[in-house]
Amino acid sequence: MNTSADPFVAAAFKLCSAMMPPARSEWLHAMHIEATYIDGRFQARAFALGCCWGCLKERMSTMEFVHKAARLAMTLGMLALGIVAALSAWRVADDHGPTGLVFALLSIAFLASGLWSCVRGPAAVVQAASTMLIVSAVSFVALHSSIGEDWFNLHLYRALSVEGILIWGVLLGGALFLKPAKPVAA
Repeated sequence: MNTSADPFVAAAFKLCSAMMPPARSEWLHAMHIEATYIDGRFQARAFALGCCWGCLKERMSTMEFVHKAARLAMTLGMLALGIVAALSAWRVADDHGPTGLVFALLSIAFLASGLWSCVRGPAAVVQAASTMLIVSAVSFVALHSSIGEDWFNLHLYRALSVEGILIWGVLLGGALFLKPAKPVAA
């Protein structure tokens, strides 16, 4: 297939050439050549999107500042969510103890994860986020079974489990995406 004939593929490779670090120019050239051998418009577009993703990751891996800033933002976000959950636990505990306990546990999870990532570095974000993602997923499944059907605030607990899946999933995805690149042999 002639990749220059498809404007989507051509635009994707133009974007790739802007993102790819100069040290990887031979990779970009190889991607262009490989794209010419792909039959089918859908396959060529999917390959072009994959190339954009690879070029973006290569660009990000050369930007040390971005890694540090993103990790700091994730850590500060976890600490901020921990503080918000602690304040919520404090306000709710007088009205309904079990709900206050849930917010207190969320606060502990966020604060501990944030502190753990400060102490242990990027790998700790992956460890904390993957563990809490599993806990959130298990609570989501358990709360949608017959276990908690008569619980007070069941809808709140279900919403918190979905929120946990989203937050921890984003943190895990961000931590994996921003994982420091291994040095490439020249």
